[in-house]
Amino acid sequence: MKKGLLSRLSALLLSAVLLSGLSTSAFAQEQSGYAVYNPVRRIGVRVSWNHADLPYFCQWKMLGKGEYVLGMEPLNAPLDGKKIGEEGCLAPILQPGESKTYSLHFSFIEEL
Repeated sequence: MKKGLLSRLSALLLSAVLLSGLSTSAFAQEQSGYAVYNPVRRIGVRVSWNHADLPYFCQWKMLGKGEYVLGMEPLNAPLDGKKIGEEGCLAPILQPGESKTYSLHFSFIEEL
């Protein structure tokens, strides 16, 4: 990783929004993921995961005075689905002592 890339990335989202240069893409195949890229600064991040493990996706944002937060989250169940305990609930339920591991891959990019 290039020196300073992480600090440049931390300024990426805010800069991308302020410069109106934000590009996002989402795709759903065997691997799912998205990329956030700032073409002015030529820096971005790509996130991918196994679609079978996390088949749903939620993008949200919070706009506050002097703040901008963008959340892009893979999910294992729909946010607006049936609640746990209700018939038809799609959320996986872990039994006592059971665990599940999810893997996400992050890569820094300098071009799309």
